[in-house]
Amino acid sequence: IDKSSGVDGMIARMRVLASEASAPDVSSAVYLIMNYVERESRRRHMQSERHHRVVAALADILTQSTASSTAAPSAAASRRSSGVGRGWSPQQQMGQHGLSLQNFLISCTYRMSARESTQFAYRSQKAIGVFNAPPAAAEELVLPNKPVDETKAIGYSADGRYLAWASAAEVRVVDAQSLNTVSVISRPGIVDVQFSPSGTYVVTWERYSKSDDIAASQNLRVWDSVTGEQQGAFTQKTFSDQALQWTDDERYCAKLFSGEVRFYAPTALGKAALALKLDGITAFSVSPGLAPSVAVFVPERGSKPALVRMYAVGAFTRAVANKTFFKAEKVDFHWHRLGTNLLVMTHTEVDKTGRSYYGESSLYFLAAAGNFDCRVVLNQEGPIHDVAWNPVEKEFVVVYGFMPARAALFNHRAEMVFDFGVAHRNYVRFNPHGRVL
Repeated sequence: IDKSSGVDGMIARMRVLASEASAPDVSSAVYLIMNYVERESRRRHMQSERHHRVVAALADILTQSTASSTAAPSAAASRRSSGVGRGWSPQQQMGQHGLSLQNFLISCTYRMSARESTQFAYRSQKAIGVFNAPPAAAEELVLPNKPVDETKAIGYSADGRYLAWASAAEVRVVDAQSLNTVSVISRPGIVDVQFSPSGTYVVTWERYSKSDDIAASQNLRVWDSVTGEQQGAFTQKTFSDQALQWTDDERYCAKLFSGEVRFYAPTALGKAALALKLDGITAFSVSPGLAPSVAVFVPERGSKPALVRMYAVGAFTRAVANKTFFKAEKVDFHWHRLGTNLLVMTHTEVDKTGRSYYGESSLYFLAAAGNFDCRVVLNQEGPIHDVAWNPVEKEFVVVYGFMPARAALFNHRAEMVFDFGVAHRNYVRFNPHGRVL
């Protein structure tokens, strides 16, 4: 489809193609297109008038195809439908995807037109609350089973499906739209709660308490979000919101141990499924994306430079990218949303030149494919204040330099393509669509 033709041309072209295709092919095509449209609308957190017109056209195309399929299919149509033409019905075809024709149309139309309302939650010293947000009226919702004591933590799953909070005696997981309880984890002392990427698991952390009993000293726990059953536990002495990191598909979660990063299947947390071993590792980061990578950091020791190495998860015999540098005691990892590129911001505690109270910092670029890496060249002296990737493009913005700081846009080859000038700023973020900075 030529997107330059606009939505009218796109719909007209789909109708022509549908009129020339067999009913099974039309059904399969509609299913694939609808999934693409829905996925894109979710990714961009919006539905537009164009989306609704495409949905309506697809529904009409599928209905016409259903009506025409009541006649006996031709031999050519049977051949085109890979043998399913004889006795075929759209209901059978959609059944292959686990949906009836009627439910398919209803679910697609509903999901594209009836977007769930925006919502936010707050936690104060003595209370929590949930509000509707614009475009709905901003009003506080009635929260069943609202805790009466102090709440230590609160958070949503990444897809907005669940909301969880930790009170003095328990963790409660609720459906974010209905606010009905999904599960209750009856364990006191929990002070942090997070979800796995798809919301399947809840991760909790308690303050560490030394004990001869290994089980009693384990304070980082993984629970099933729906059943509330514990899946496994680890020891994590100091709090870190990156202590347990997940691949986007939730196939593995990873944790740093002395000299190695261990990967666990969430349904079998008692034994590591994979292990990446490298002496001196002090930090690691698992990438987002469908083909996850893991980056590890080893700080400089004596005359040896610091290094960052990147591996494909599950293939630890050879690094796909490697970068060494000096003046690096700590690092921050910044992955592109697709996991294709990585920015590594290095830090030292002390600036030996005495020019900066905040130490020295540098920025390095590594491609997950292993075909490109470099130091990002900045044209103003001073610390690096912040970095942000555009969520939908392969470009990033850096705020850097002594105040007033400079902000600049760089492409996927770490080349500056736009200079925003200097101003008193030290923070940068894109909106979810990548159109507003």
